Amino acid sequence: FKIDKKNFDICELLRREIIKFETQIVKKGLNVALEIEDEKMQVFADSDAMVQVVTNLLGNAIKFTPEKGKITVKAYNLSDRVNVEIINTGEGIKKEKLKYIWDRFYKADDSRNQNPEGTGLGLYIVKSIINKSDEKIYVESVENEFTKFTFTIKKA
Repeated sequence: FKIDKKNFDICELLRREIIKFETQIVKKGLNVALEIEDEKMQVFADSDAMVQVVTNLLGNAIKFTPEKGKITVKAYNLSDRVNVEIINTGEGIKKEKLKYIWDRFYKADDSRNQNPEGTGLGLYIVKSIINKSDEKIYVESVENEFTKFTFTIKKA
């Protein structure tokens, strides 16, 4: 795939993505918070690729957050980048499995390996897009507490 970078507002993209998942969010009774440093934050990236990244990360957050749980989406300035965080409460990812989550077809949740829902490609695609965009992504997780994905995007 080719990365086609241009200027766009990452905050608007995040708002649209949250709205896109509204039905699932309401169905599970999730508390979703959007915390943005500025009303508009211009970045220089492939907007379609970033939609895919946020769709995959937010979709996973919704899937793995228990009913009545919380998801927080943050965007804040850091030097020449904007950091975007997607944090969800829940069971988290076991420490020994964290290093494998970017692998193609890997599913960190053992119970999902027998479940036909999900292919184990979402995080592999996210990592591929972030790498191809010359950006970085990090994951932090504490079992039975939370999982947090943070990725960077160059400011416009």
